[in-house]
Amino acid sequence: IALVRRKAVVAGVVTAPALALTWRSTRPGEGAQRRAFGDAWKPARVRERPQDATALVSHSISDEDAERLAGRNGCRLWQGMD
Repeated sequence: IALVRRKAVVAGVVTAPALALTWRSTRPGEGAQRRAFGDAWKPARVRERPQDATALVSHSISDEDAERLAGRNGCRLWQGMD
């Protein structure tokens, strides 16, 4: 879920109940946070982008669109996902 103001995202939250995890971002520049259900919020960390990243794209788009989308985001490879 995201809050958008003047076409800019100002807050967002994603939860994964099966993993008992929630991620959020509030104000631009403050970074994101994550927490396990019932625990305190902690800064979220991301890993370095792999050299040969693979884009996961919807099966509902054409191969040409999938390849273009993957390339636009710096991925040489793509894989269709349901």
